Amino acid sequence: MTNTKQLLLASLTLMGLTFPTYAEDVTLKRFETESMIYDVNYESVTPLKDGSMIVMVDDKRKTKENNICALTYRKYDKDLTLVDSVEFSFNRWFYDTYYMTDDYIYRQNKYCYKRKDNFLGKKGRLSNLNTEGVNKDELQLTRTKISDFTSQTISFDLNQYPRLEFQCAIDDDLYFWGVKEKENIVYLLYKNITTGTETKMDVHVQDAYRNWIYISTNEKDKEVYAIVENDAQTYTFYVFKEGQIVSQSESIVEQDIRLYGYNVTKTSDGGYLIYGAIRENKYGYGIFSHKIKEGKLVFKNHTNYVDIKGFVSHLDEKERKEVERCHAKGRTDCFDQQQIMTLYKMEECNGHYILVGEVYQPKYQTKYDGKQPYPFYKVFVGNEYTHYSVIAINKEGQTVWTNSATLEVKLTMTDNLNHLTIKTNDEGVSVTYPTFNDVHTTLFKNDGAMNETTTHYSDKIVEESKHRTVEIYKANEMRTDLYGNFYFSGYEWIPKGKKEERVYFINKVEVR
Repeated sequence: MTNTKQLLLASLTLMGLTFPTYAEDVTLKRFETESMIYDVNYESVTPLKDGSMIVMVDDKRKTKENNICALTYRKYDKDLTLVDSVEFSFNRWFYDTYYMTDDYIYRQNKYCYKRKDNFLGKKGRLSNLNTEGVNKDELQLTRTKISDFTSQTISFDLNQYPRLEFQCAIDDDLYFWGVKEKENIVYLLYKNITTGTETKMDVHVQDAYRNWIYISTNEKDKEVYAIVENDAQTYTFYVFKEGQIVSQSESIVEQDIRLYGYNVTKTSDGGYLIYGAIRENKYGYGIFSHKIKEGKLVFKNHTNYVDIKGFVSHLDEKERKEVERCHAKGRTDCFDQQQIMTLYKMEECNGHYILVGEVYQPKYQTKYDGKQPYPFYKVFVGNEYTHYSVIAINKEGQTVWTNSATLEVKLTMTDNLNHLTIKTNDEGVSVTYPTFNDVHTTLFKNDGAMNETTTHYSDKIVEESKHRTVEIYKANEMRTDLYGNFYFSGYEWIPKGKKEERVYFINKVEVR
């Protein structure tokens, strides 16, 4: 492994603003593997609040040995030096998910039936695996402490807790969702992992097997939020704290509107902002924002994508005109995808509620395998991010202004990850992101006017040492931490004579 550190100076000039002009220290730290085995994949980078990070590694070499898979969690300090690691081995026919906080890694382990598919991809029957050593009636949850990687496991009998799925954790409080299919009931299970206290609550009774449930956490206030959508297109909003229902309310939605994806922010006056995307069938066409306080609806705001200033400017002229003509006719199928934006947490800024979202388009490749009757098929490559938009809503729920800015970095990613750092102050809301060669900061003033600056810090952020300069634009993941540092990670292919060697890298860009 090689670690490099470069100290670079950057100047920031914001014309016409009251922000100070000063030199910033920009530090680049780099981690890379010397050689990669193709059956070993680095899956994700998760920054922690103390400046360290967790890297998850999937080792598929063991898959062929007794159906065993292995996941390794490696902890690196703020200088990208490996300090500890832990490996989890599990049967490949287990349904394995993980959830991470700053203090713990949670792994849910539950049996998953294999489904037989025919060559056309149509779903067949569930097969009986007869896998030895697998308990099909048990859910296991393992909690691993990140500080020393010690673990503890708790088990749940799925006969007693049907269709149980782990959702989230705040400190020692764990939350699970389940469905009693025979009784048509959705229930929530709360368990304190230290005291053993359990609370089981029936939170919804109507077409339970069709319910769509979204859950999120507010660690500052120790609250858990849940939105349950039933088949009648009503959306029940719950607030939980320490296993008790603090608030329950039903959000009023017109019958012709279908919500898709949810986020929740608690406001300074004790209310709750619920926001996300609006769709009709498979077509997304706008953003909704609802405010609920004391169980009652305060306002609801719907903003069509086309009405956002600059939203369609990234499209080519022909496509842009088609979308605008479609919108002028009052249609809601102008975009051929359900979700179009990755939304950030809604912020309060100078009397407004500010919502920022990154806009992306799905990209596909056509491949040929020679098989009949369909030799050509499309493969999803990832979502290409093109720009981001800002919506300002006043306390009465009216849209005050909108604006958009182009993303100067082109990233195509399979997961919808946030790439921006958003800060608010008296002047407005600023959005910062790196483009691998410089750092872009855009200030949206309180009236929506946009002022952009670019902080240059290097022409090349990767040193040319033992191999060629790599194309960092092939990075497959970008994250930010609480301090505004950026993490790029991905793979490089390095020429080795007639062959190529794969290298995994992480670049940590610290901006001060």
